[in-house]
Amino acid sequence: GALVLDGHGPDGHRVADVVRDFLFRRLCSSLPSKRLENLDEYRISMLTLISGALEDAEAMLFAGEEAADVRASGATACIVIHDQKKKWLFSSWVGNCRCVLGE
Repeated sequence: GALVLDGHGPDGHRVADVVRDFLFRRLCSSLPSKRLENLDEYRISMLTLISGALEDAEAMLFAGEEAADVRASGATACIVIHDQKKKWLFSSWVGNCRCVLGE
């Protein structure tokens, strides 16, 4: 998988660092070790996992638990997870960023 973040504002670098670390820990600890056999259920579970991690990262920032000033700073994020066994890519983004894939 890959995480790409870009901070903006006076404390954007710190916000991006905090969110990157949070998302990396959350996703690594939450990814399923076994894949669901039903492909639709598997796809939905992965997308729910990614969107939940992003929502939790936002809540963590606004709770003030980290030393990052989010009053005038923030970050964009792009997440890509590659399931090599099923040959699937899951991507998600927040803010002004996108993932472009090429062959």
